[in-house]
Amino acid sequence: MTDTPETDGEWNRLACQDHPEFERNLADFARKMERERDEWKAKYIQQNKDLRCEQMDPNGTIWDYAKELQAKLDEARKWSATLADAGDEIRAQLREEQQLHVQTLNERDEALGLADRRAALLQQDRDGYGIVSFLKKLNLWKP
Repeated sequence: MTDTPETDGEWNRLACQDHPEFERNLADFARKMERERDEWKAKYIQQNKDLRCEQMDPNGTIWDYAKELQAKLDEARKWSATLADAGDEIRAQLREEQQLHVQTLNERDEALGLADRRAALLQQDRDGYGIVSFLKKLNLWKP
């Protein structure tokens, strides 16, 4: 305990008195100092409690908040992975359907090409320049 002007003055006053009175007053002085020490100790403890309460966020500490954010981040990552997998599946299905569509278009174009060639051959036969007309002229045509 540090000396203060009040305690120094009290001590000096008691030290100047006669011996039996000094011992009795010294015991009173010690009790008074104990009470003062206890008061200061209680004030110190209360200040520490008040300071801790001021530093405490009503929503929790920053570590609680960080833990909560980490849990939200983990949940978002899980959803993101699920959505990415679903997107990959959809892209694969679209690629497959696109290939089927291209194949169908190619088949259609091939069929149209064959139809055009047939029509051209028929037209040539009508005009007398086709293979059937040529075979008929040679008497080689057997229907």
